[in-house]
Amino acid sequence: MKHSIYILSMFFYLYSQAQTPVNNQVINAAGEERRLGSSDIYITDNIGEPFTLAKSSGNFLVTEGFLQPDVVSPGGFTVNVISQDLKCIDKEDDAFVSTSLITTLKNYTVNYNWTPSSACPKGNCDRIDSLKAGFYSVEIIVSYKNNIGYAKSDTVKRSVVINNATEPCKVSVFNGVTPNGDGINEVFTIDNILEFPNNEITIFNRWGQLMYSGKSYNNKERSWPTKDELSKLPASTYFYILNLGDGSKPIKGWLELMKE
Repeated sequence: MKHSIYILSMFFYLYSQAQTPVNNQVINAAGEERRLGSSDIYITDNIGEPFTLAKSSGNFLVTEGFLQPDVVSPGGFTVNVISQDLKCIDKEDDAFVSTSLITTLKNYTVNYNWTPSSACPKGNCDRIDSLKAGFYSVEIIVSYKNNIGYAKSDTVKRSVVINNATEPCKVSVFNGVTPNGDGINEVFTIDNILEFPNNEITIFNRWGQLMYSGKSYNNKERSWPTKDELSKLPASTYFYILNLGDGSKPIKGWLELMKE
């Protein structure tokens, strides 16, 4: 009799539990935002993990919570950074850091806060160049409005080290001169010649006649041939003697002037 009463009691208990309605619980999808009442606090998530956006000052928002991603929710952006070290000791002309912003946002503004700030005082540079060896970083701030019209601002920070070279600069002489208007080798060109400001160069034709003699050659206003000279010069092989002015031996060679 006692067993029958126990079984009957269990039946009524299970029956009553079965009548209790069960509602599905849905976890927020990535990028969804919900406002808490009339406050300035919003609940959102990134990659399914929730975090909180709280109003800080003005119209800017501070990201809080466990997840501090490089990709902004809901629109999102990422930053690629490339750089180039110095090619020869203490030569700053070729070293640079360049950033590339990738975003699906349509309307946004971006600021670049570089360290050191002297690299870009106005905060509008996606690239800095002519750099010394050392440490550089950039804080990229993207400001935009979310899908409910609320102003947001999020940040990605990247760092890079520009390394110095291990060898001093060496000149590289181009022995082809092609004054055809394409901007390449329009004059006799010597790479890194600016690193040797006390240089002196002389150029002769194949019969030994002096065509050019000058100091502080720089591939620009001090270069050969000038436009006036070009019309009088035949396409031919010429010979040069380059003295760098640093105590090293003179560099001798030939160049070919090609005219169409």
